[in-house]
Amino acid sequence: MSQKKHGYNFDLTEIILFFIRNWKPLAAITMSSAVIAVIFSSPFFITPLYESKASFYAGTTNSVSSQLFYSIKDRSKDPLQFADLEVTEQFLQLLNSDEMKNRVIKTFDLMKHYQIDPESKARYQKLHKMYTDRISIRRTNFNSVEIKVLDHDADKAAEVANGIMYLLDGMKKDMQNRVAKQIFVIVEKTYFDKIQRIDSIKTRLKELGQEGVYDLSNQAKGISEIAGKGQTNQYTEKEKQKLGAYGGEVALLTHMLEFEAENLTFLRTKYDQAKLDIEADMSNLFIIDSAGASWDKVYPKRSIILVVSAIAGFVLGCVILLGLQELKRIKKLI
Repeated sequence: MSQKKHGYNFDLTEIILFFIRNWKPLAAITMSSAVIAVIFSSPFFITPLYESKASFYAGTTNSVSSQLFYSIKDRSKDPLQFADLEVTEQFLQLLNSDEMKNRVIKTFDLMKHYQIDPESKARYQKLHKMYTDRISIRRTNFNSVEIKVLDHDADKAAEVANGIMYLLDGMKKDMQNRVAKQIFVIVEKTYFDKIQRIDSIKTRLKELGQEGVYDLSNQAKGISEIAGKGQTNQYTEKEKQKLGAYGGEVALLTHMLEFEAENLTFLRTKYDQAKLDIEADMSNLFIIDSAGASWDKVYPKRSIILVVSAIAGFVLGCVILLGLQELKRIKKLI
């Protein structure tokens, strides 16, 4: 006794016949899915977002003075040169730092702008999640940095994108200026200590000059010539005693004065460099594009949602109708 096997083995004809028999319910389901998608993707349910972009190249200047004062042995660095990959990655790290995020949040009052309850226990988690979802930063293939901001207010999106660039520039300047001030204090103290030391040497040489030892080399030469001629007297003996008593100190102080003067010239250069680093206000960025307000929505993409929902509705309708058809066949068998 053989059993009759039941099952489906659709060919193209059966598929076409299935669509012909069921085109009305399939069309209804597809249209309903599309209408529902249009309704629920409207601004009443999903807040539309607008996008603004800003981009820049990182600069290479860390110390202005090092770019302007360099020795012949050193290679001159161009402060107008764009940064390499390593420096660009450093800028990206600054942009993604908590310090930078806190500056942006505080400057643009994002907690209020994103309508986050300031009394909520999870306010900071919500705020940082919104920040991560709305603000993205990346390095482009051309080694520039792109800042992209999404916001329900197109003007605000542009303001934040541009503001992040200027906040980054200010943040880097603050970091550099903090170190530059520490260096300046050290160099300034060393420089003026050196001036006081030179002044003390000059004062002592002046005192020795008042004692009669003012030109050691010529005075010694003159006394030697007089002694060689046998014309020594009480005056020359007295001068010889002075040279013997103070000559060594004068020679030492004169040598020290020359040495300290050379060091002072070096320190003066360092002092000028340190002062320039504090007073200089040179940007670290080369701005390529500033952000502008664009009122073309980037989210949600209603056309994509409509198409995807219609396809999903159509597929779901096919599955439901096939399921109902199979259910009827099983009932007949039972």
